[in-house]
Amino acid sequence: MAELLLDPMNSERYGLFLDINNLYFTTKRKFNRKINYKKLTDSIINQYGNPFRQYAYTSENGDGFNDFVKYLAQLGYTVYHKKPKEYFNKEYDIDLSNISRLINKFGESKDKEYVKLLERLVREKRERMKADWDVGLSIDAMKLEKRIDTFILGSADGDYSPLIRYFRNIGIKCIVYGCSISKELQESCDRFYELTEQILS
Repeated sequence: MAELLLDPMNSERYGLFLDINNLYFTTKRKFNRKINYKKLTDSIINQYGNPFRQYAYTSENGDGFNDFVKYLAQLGYTVYHKKPKEYFNKEYDIDLSNISRLINKFGESKDKEYVKLLERLVREKRERMKADWDVGLSIDAMKLEKRIDTFILGSADGDYSPLIRYFRNIGIKCIVYGCSISKELQESCDRFYELTEQILS
């Protein structure tokens, strides 16, 4: 489906749901910058008017978190948050001592920096923090199915495709805002917008 930027749909009521964790990590990966949520929210409101309901889903992540929740609340969001769970990813159960020996072998060359990066990535993949909100967000969205005619999602995660397809099957229009939106999600929704640097901090 081609990206559509003009001709906004005239929605009577829409629910706005932001998966903050997904928006943060996908934007960080692509631009190495953070989203300005006021700019994002204003952009959506300018396009579709004021939302009937708006929710933001995030994880507790250390210093400044309470201020971030207040900031989202001031923008009109009902904010849900939870502590991320630590888990061990067996797919990356690798003996890091082998990587350490490679680092010593390469000395101070550029290859050594590559191996250091590899070691860091393996550690991050092996010991990860998880706080997915796709199920919780989907349940909350379905509670509004008789009260909205458009569902606007802030996420690039293809795991939301079944929810999008369900809504469209019952006549609810679906719009997605995200960074590097998955192909499955693009093909599931009525319209999608790739985030640009204009809405970044």
